[in-house]
Amino acid sequence: MSLQVPPLQADSVHVFYCRTAAQDAASAALLPVLDDAERAAAARLRLAHARQSYVHAHALCRLMLSCYAPVAPSQWHFAAAAQGKPYIVNHLAQPLHFSLSHTRGLVACAVAHTAVGVDVEASERGERLHDLVATQLTEREARAAALAPDFGRFFLQRWCLKEAYLKACG
Repeated sequence: MSLQVPPLQADSVHVFYCRTAAQDAASAALLPVLDDAERAAAARLRLAHARQSYVHAHALCRLMLSCYAPVAPSQWHFAAAAQGKPYIVNHLAQPLHFSLSHTRGLVACAVAHTAVGVDVEASERGERLHDLVATQLTEREARAAALAPDFGRFFLQRWCLKEAYLKACG
């Protein structure tokens, strides 16, 4: 399979999304792209949708990285920094950085030449979002959220922005 993507410029970020609903066959087909540690991690996940999201996210990452460097998807090697942020071990002509995120039914992968972060969240979290305001938003953001026409959308946008920033920082 050969995917065509535009060249990755030094100051750009490419973000790829994949919907994962009802794709058990696709998950099984993607397993050979993962390494042994990723397959073992996926197997340890008890919930089918969590397993599916994990497999899709890690396969998407490998497939997308292979669009930017002459490395087969199954040949990428990763390690984790002290804070747990994964990084590429392969020696590349130009450095590549990536970030993964997954939520029920959706996975995302961001690729850049510098530190990058991406986050996706399910929008159907309902009333539980109000319980998170005190711990996840500043006082100023909480006041703005209370006035927003769509509280849930406002909250999740701020949440995702902060999560992506933290992922980029490591």
